[in-house]
Amino acid sequence: MKKKQVFQTVATHLLTQNSKSVDGSGLGNCAYQNNDGKQCAIGVLIDSKNYQPDLEGKATDALEVIQAVEKSLDTKITKSDRDLLCKLQDIHDYSTVEGWRSQLEELADREFNKTLEDLGVSV
Repeated sequence: MKKKQVFQTVATHLLTQNSKSVDGSGLGNCAYQNNDGKQCAIGVLIDSKNYQPDLEGKATDALEVIQAVEKSLDTKITKSDRDLLCKLQDIHDYSTVEGWRSQLEELADREFNKTLEDLGVSV
């Protein structure tokens, strides 16, 4: 997996969407893809051909979710890749939308020693 490219895709998506992707339960549960067309950090990496509603409710590192991402990106996901995906998903799930930019900046610095701008995220 090309980590910088995945990071750029997810960060740009989250900052552009500027709202969480949640299911319709009213409980605020994350949805990989919801009925309003929103996608979470990992959902944006899963193309429509590989998305299945039964992925909802499964953890980012669940086998079925990882396989959907692998098929969509046409690449093998390593443990190191899974760690980055989980960190990105945690930003979506546990940070406020207003805090996403600073959390993504910190992750960019920790993972790549770069800023969002250095990584091509210009939203």
